Amino acid sequence: MHTVRLHRRRYLWLRIILGVTVVVVSLVAWELSRSVVPQASCGSATTTDSGVASGDVATTGGLTGGTRLVSADPGALTCFTDAARACKSASIHIHQPDLQGAGTNYVFAVKRGTSPCQATEYDTTPGTGGVSITATSQCWGVSVTSGGVLLSCDGGPFLVPVAVSGGVSGGG
Repeated sequence: MHTVRLHRRRYLWLRIILGVTVVVVSLVAWELSRSVVPQASCGSATTTDSGVASGDVATTGGLTGGTRLVSADPGALTCFTDAARACKSASIHIHQPDLQGAGTNYVFAVKRGTSPCQATEYDTTPGTGGVSITATSQCWGVSVTSGGVLLSCDGGPFLVPVAVSGGVSGGG
């Protein structure tokens, strides 16, 4: 009788350990399968709020010709523009707040040496339960205009302005 109870306990512990292992492995696999957003090598910038009142960014669904940057890390815009012009590896983070302040975080990463110059767009938005959702799209065209860096991406055209147009810090 004692031996049967001992075997049942061992079997129960084995099932518990196996169950926990499956959960841990599943969580690690899920985390690794999510898009890994690169660090912004050039720095960050922030756009105006959602633009609902002004007819700016959010009503058009992205960063467009109407996008206004209110702040940027010193040198961030110059760094990204220069890299796009030379088609060298570089990335920039653009935060576009919504009315609640969370908003969308974009990271645009130029791919070095592609012809024509290409980039990847990472678009992270808050999801339910505090879990962020990141979408990735390819940008098959990267060009520098007088208004900024124009990226033609699967997720739509994006314009990273060349300068801060109002607000706090300079972007170069």
